[in-house]
Amino acid sequence: MKTKARNIELFRYSKTEERANSVTHLVGLLLSFISMFILLMEVHTKSSLTIFYCLIYSITAMMMFASSFSYHFTTNGGRKYLFKIFDHVSIYLFIAGTYTPIVLIGMKSALAIKLLIAVWILVIFGIIYELLFLGKNRYVSTLFYLLLGNLSIFTLHEMLVTLNVKSVTFLLVGGAIYSLGTIFYIIKKIPYGHAIWHLFVIGGFVTHFLAIYFCCV
Repeated sequence: MKTKARNIELFRYSKTEERANSVTHLVGLLLSFISMFILLMEVHTKSSLTIFYCLIYSITAMMMFASSFSYHFTTNGGRKYLFKIFDHVSIYLFIAGTYTPIVLIGMKSALAIKLLIAVWILVIFGIIYELLFLGKNRYVSTLFYLLLGNLSIFTLHEMLVTLNVKSVTFLLVGGAIYSLGTIFYIIKKIPYGHAIWHLFVIGGFVTHFLAIYFCCV
C-alpha cells in the first residue's frame, strides 16, 4: 500500500505537465551555468574567499535545477523517488547558498553572519525532516522554505546600510517572487501549476543573481 501511495504521489502530473515541469527547470539549469560564468568572470581577480562564496551559490543553484529537472524528466519510479529526495534537499541548500555571498561579500556585519549561521543550522534540520518525512506534508515543507527565505527581514536595516540600492532592490523583488510562486506550488488543482511555480523560481533566481552580482561589482 505504501508503494502504491508513493507511486500515486510521484506520478500525479500528466505527461504534458511533466514535460513542462522538466523544460522549465532545464532552462533554469542553463541559466545557472550562464550566471556562474558571469559571476566568475566578475570576481576572478578578487580574493579566493569571494570566488568560493560565489561558487557555493552557483553550485547549489545548479544542484537545485538539475535535481528538479531529473525528477520530473525520469519515468522510472525508483529513480524518480531518489531524484525527489535530491530535489527537496537541494532547495534547502540553495536557500543557504543564496544567503552566503550576500552576507559574506555584501553585508559582513556581525548580525548578518549570525543570521547566516542560523540559516545553515535550520537547513540541516530541514534536510533531516525531508529525509524522514518526504512527501508527508508539503505545507510544512513550504512553510519552512518561506521561513528560511524570509529570515533576512530581520536584517533589513543592515541590508539598507551595507548593500547598494540595486542589490537591496533585487533581493526584495526576488523574495516577493519566490513567496508569490508558492501559491502555485501548494494549490495542486491549477493546470500546469507546478510549471508556473518553476517559472517563479527562475524569476527569483535571476533577481537574486543580480543582487549578488551587484554585491561583487
